[in-house]
Amino acid sequence: MRPINLTMSAFGPYAGVQMLDMAQLGAEGLYLVTGDTGAGKTTIFDAICYALYDEPSGASRDARMMRSTYADVNTDTYVELTFDHMGKTYRVKRNPSYERRKKKGEGTTMQDAAAELYLPDDSVIANRTKVNSYLQELLGVDREQFSQISMLAQGEFKELLVAESGDRQKIFSKLFHTSRYFVLQKRLQDETRRLQSERDDMKKSIEQYISGIVCGEDDPLGLSVQKAKDGQMPIDEVITLIGKIIVTEKARTDLYEKQIGTLETRVGELDTLIGKAQQTEKARVQLEKTHLELANVQNDRTTAEAELNRTKEALPETEELQRQAAVINNELPNYEKLDEKRKNIADEEQLLQRQNEQAEKGRMLVTDKQKSIEKLRQEQTQLADAGEKIVAITASREKMADAVDYLNDISRLLMEYSRRKQAVDKAQKQYLFDNDMYTRKQDMYEHMSTLYRNAQAGILAKDLKEGQACPVCGATEHKLLASLPKEAPTDAQLDDAKKDADKARDRANASATDAKVKLASVMEIRNSIIEQAGRKFDDPEDIDVLPEKVEKNIGYYNEKIAEADRQIEAERKRVSRRDELAAKLPQEEETFAGMQVKLAELERNISALTAKVVSDREQATELAAGLRFRNRSEAETKMNEILGRAKKLQDSFDTAEKRYNAVIQDIKTLEGQIKALTDTLESAEKLELAKLEEDKTAVRDELGRIRLLMQDGNSRIRANETAMANISRKSDELLAKEKKYVSVKSLYDTASGNVSGKNKINLEAYIQMSYFDRIIQRANLRFLKMSDGQYELGRVTDSSDKRSQIGLDLCVVDHYNGSRRDVKSLSGGESFMASLSLALGLSDEVQASAGGIQIDTMFVDEGFGSLDTEKTLPQAYKALVSVTEGRKLVGIISHVTELKEKIDKQIVVEKDRTGRAKARLVV
Repeated sequence: MRPINLTMSAFGPYAGVQMLDMAQLGAEGLYLVTGDTGAGKTTIFDAICYALYDEPSGASRDARMMRSTYADVNTDTYVELTFDHMGKTYRVKRNPSYERRKKKGEGTTMQDAAAELYLPDDSVIANRTKVNSYLQELLGVDREQFSQISMLAQGEFKELLVAESGDRQKIFSKLFHTSRYFVLQKRLQDETRRLQSERDDMKKSIEQYISGIVCGEDDPLGLSVQKAKDGQMPIDEVITLIGKIIVTEKARTDLYEKQIGTLETRVGELDTLIGKAQQTEKARVQLEKTHLELANVQNDRTTAEAELNRTKEALPETEELQRQAAVINNELPNYEKLDEKRKNIADEEQLLQRQNEQAEKGRMLVTDKQKSIEKLRQEQTQLADAGEKIVAITASREKMADAVDYLNDISRLLMEYSRRKQAVDKAQKQYLFDNDMYTRKQDMYEHMSTLYRNAQAGILAKDLKEGQACPVCGATEHKLLASLPKEAPTDAQLDDAKKDADKARDRANASATDAKVKLASVMEIRNSIIEQAGRKFDDPEDIDVLPEKVEKNIGYYNEKIAEADRQIEAERKRVSRRDELAAKLPQEEETFAGMQVKLAELERNISALTAKVVSDREQATELAAGLRFRNRSEAETKMNEILGRAKKLQDSFDTAEKRYNAVIQDIKTLEGQIKALTDTLESAEKLELAKLEEDKTAVRDELGRIRLLMQDGNSRIRANETAMANISRKSDELLAKEKKYVSVKSLYDTASGNVSGKNKINLEAYIQMSYFDRIIQRANLRFLKMSDGQYELGRVTDSSDKRSQIGLDLCVVDHYNGSRRDVKSLSGGESFMASLSLALGLSDEVQASAGGIQIDTMFVDEGFGSLDTEKTLPQAYKALVSVTEGRKLVGIISHVTELKEKIDKQIVVEKDRTGRAKARLVV
């Protein structure tokens, strides 16, 4: 990257538009950026770095602070850089966020940060984020790397020299793309942790399986089992122990199985005998029960026979009841006709009632509508003059609005007057401060000048002797010789004091001019206020009370304007209502006429329906006179009552007959059961049921005990077989996992530099060491020249404690005394030479090793003032000249006079008395 043209607008101390045609500096060689302190030299480098990376060159500066405090509010802030990279021309334009004047209206607004990149093919990238990404990819380095290898900002490029090993590793990782080795190291670490975790889980799993080994309470192997659970037994011995326990348990369960077979056979025999005894006892109890049931049934036979005879005698009454019900049934159709007639009468009466209600409601609506129409007519008469006042009120309102605008203009002038007065106060205070400072500096200079002159006289007088002519006055007698002051200043000190006094005088003059200009602007706006306010107020010269008067008058007129607005709105509503009534009244009158027609038709229908109801009532009375009951429901109720009595008599007879026949059948059944049970008891075997059940209980208890013992034994066998299988399987897996863990752990220890007894150098640092060695080698080509062969940089190759990471640490080799020491022990000038050499070496190595990174330009900000002008400065200058021999352009910021004399191509930065900066090229 090589700058071709740089434009800065309202940027830093550059108040206007500053253009630098940097193509005039050529494609190689040195150029100097020189000028007064604070004039804006570093701002040039800031602008280039900001254009490329959206950030200034120095870490302590923020792009948001780059808006010039000297710039006019109408001047935009931006940086535009045209540069060449690998034979192609690019142009980037950026602006930070800053407050600017609104393009429309008054006041200011915030301008957002933006960026535009014009590519060689004439296409444009206008997205700030995309511009940042494209430029970083194009140049191959980010801002931090650019600052370390190309733009060596003031006070910062020394950081690479004194950085810790870990910090250099991060820098080299990006420059030389070695992060993949760190990724490999991290993967080995993750794999080691994973294998270790899996191995530990397997051990815990085996311990869990061993804890599941079980044996009987009295088993002689119990002590060995406890020893295995406590982890005091090898896994192969544990497996053998489990096998012994299983064999013992299986022998014991075989014996239990034989005992169970014998007991189960005995239980079966007892069950058979108990069954026979239970059947005999059951037959005896059933015989007694059957005799009792037969006696009860024979008693029921007498009762059932009496009930049957009683119900049989009541059967003739059933026929008479059925005849009476038939007569009522034949009369039912006439009740239907009467009900239909009565229903029609009820419907007609309901309809008549509804129509009467509708008629009454209609008469009320007609009356209300008539009153409503009359009211609307009266309102229409009252609105006949609507709208006539609008023109007069509007004219009055416009006059009051003009008065408010006039008062607002005065108010804005008063606000500007107040702001300018504050500026005058501030400027006057600044002048008093600067003038006081000038007086002190001038007094100091005059005091030092007096001391200096006295010193000169004392020097001349110290060697004078009586009779010797004085070189000043020519006298040969010297009664009172001038003495030599103890604290006389040097020529340089007196010159510095003179410069300080002159600068303080310039600042005081500038402050006085600034205060005078600001005071004139205050008087100017005061006259404008008095002139404009005089047309509205008495005594306009009393400006202090004018704001209150203006505000009060504005409030008064605003209230009047609001009242006029309300009156206009009220008149507009009256006009709208008048127009609304003109359209509404004809519609209302038409609706009223329709309501009257409908009411007349409804009253005619009511008269006809009233006559129909009277006729139907007479017909219903005649029909009801020929019937015994009031309606069909009452007749049906009576008929059902008669039929129910007849059915009840028949059902009583049927039930009595059925009950008698059932009792006869029960007697026959019970007599048969008694005969069969008697035969069974006479042929049954004699057995003691209680003794048989007692024997069975004893046998079953023993059987349960043996079964529990066998169940416990089988449970232990299954648990131990499962434990043995799992322990055997997990043991094989653990052996394989342990071998893999040891192998990967060894690789990780080597890659991370954790090998016992050796220096801690991780894999990425080991790879970076080769780059670092070449960087140091390139740096020493210059450092040896700059230090006249005394110093060269070296890499620390050993760690005293074997615990700290090393590999990228620096030391300095002093060839005058053969010592190696920390680079931080170098003096200011030595540190500058070492830092510059390292930065140049890094720049060379990056271009040689990292593909796509080409650095055609370097910038060095300050540091040369710390060098010895007779020896080390010329050596540093020669080293920089050698850098430019490979078509590289190097810019230097410096105050050193010797560099101004040596370097022809210069950018001279100057500032005026107000602090505004301007730059010019000298080639």
